[in-house]
Amino acid sequence: MIKIHGRELKCPAYIERLFGVGGRVAYRNLKRARVKYRTTVVSIVVSVAVFIGMTSFVHMGLDASELYYQNRHYHMQISLYDEDALAKAKLISALPGVQETEIVRSGTFRIRADLLNFTEEYRYREDEEADLSGNIIIRVYSLGDAAYGQYCRSVGVSPEQAQDKAIVYAQYERVWRDKANKLHSYTGRIARFQQGDILTGEGASELSVEILVQTDEKPFSMEYYHFNEPVCIVSDSWMDAHLEILEQQPKESVSVWLRCEDTAETEKRVRGELGLVNYRLANYVEAYQSERSMLVVVSIFLYGFIAVVALIGITNIFNTVTTNMELREQEFAMLMAIGMTQREFRRMIWLEGLFYGGKALLIGLPLGLALSALFHKALGAGIKMRFYWPVGGMAVASGAVFLLLSGIMRYSMNKLKRKNLIETIQNENI
Repeated sequence: MIKIHGRELKCPAYIERLFGVGGRVAYRNLKRARVKYRTTVVSIVVSVAVFIGMTSFVHMGLDASELYYQNRHYHMQISLYDEDALAKAKLISALPGVQETEIVRSGTFRIRADLLNFTEEYRYREDEEADLSGNIIIRVYSLGDAAYGQYCRSVGVSPEQAQDKAIVYAQYERVWRDKANKLHSYTGRIARFQQGDILTGEGASELSVEILVQTDEKPFSMEYYHFNEPVCIVSDSWMDAHLEILEQQPKESVSVWLRCEDTAETEKRVRGELGLVNYRLANYVEAYQSERSMLVVVSIFLYGFIAVVALIGITNIFNTVTTNMELREQEFAMLMAIGMTQREFRRMIWLEGLFYGGKALLIGLPLGLALSALFHKALGAGIKMRFYWPVGGMAVASGAVFLLLSGIMRYSMNKLKRKNLIETIQNENI
């Protein structure tokens, strides 16, 4: 004996006003067949949530790869450690197909911290006054004559003005996590320098450099580096005169940063024609292409997994809905026999499909967004990137759900139309 309370089958007034008798019958049937209704909804929810989450994962993976590789100004970096490293670096920069080059030599020296005009934001990091007593490291970089001339012009000075002076870059970046483990970053100036300021090395009185201008623009070889110390960019002639005094190990090391037309051809020439012995080469274009290929393979696997889950869900939905419609053939026939029009009948069937799809999407779409947020948090632990809102995935999932349900409902209605009304009512075995 099945007990059904009147309040459980009470139909909201707005459904009856909008959809008439068919709407009321559809609503009450879904209330009666809760288990079958729930099974169908769960199948749709799983398919929708997984599709949206995987779509976000693939897009964020591609974004992370592009952020790390494709947006770099340079394509290749070669570190040379031979005694004639500088001469070999110049040969590399003269290779066919090389568009831009920075030949980087570097060193450091120390000055008294109390001689620098530190900014307030740098002095009071994390709400505590920083310990700026003692010495502070100053980094010195040269870029090669051509690159230094181009860099000078980009910051608004002439190479002739900067020949025996330094362009100073003094930005810092602070990255920290709050109590909720959320990643934050802040960028600001370490200190303020004026034209004519002279930095004199502590313990190396013969080393001094005059500041020409302060800038917030970095050379392209340093675009992904955060030094958190002042950096002086100088000419090759200044570096030649002071290289032995600078604290640098090893002094003969040189890094070449290249932007070129064909990285594969350039790499082939570097490895095969120049007789390099002690060197390290990083081809960022090749690394990007390899990572992107791997992501494509992963995407194919993931979308294949989604397709399998979706097919299982579609099969389950199709079997559940069509079986439910077949079991109710006698009920439908009786409704039509007592005066339900074809229009009301179609409205009732479409409304049932709307209930299935609407409830599933109300649950599946937020779950898909939550899954996307989890993927973003996992990927964002290693690289700062924007959250990808899976609008396209949500639209595709919503459209697919309603197309699927409309197809199933249309199939079931066409099947019912081909049956004889009186025979269906008389058939008690259904």
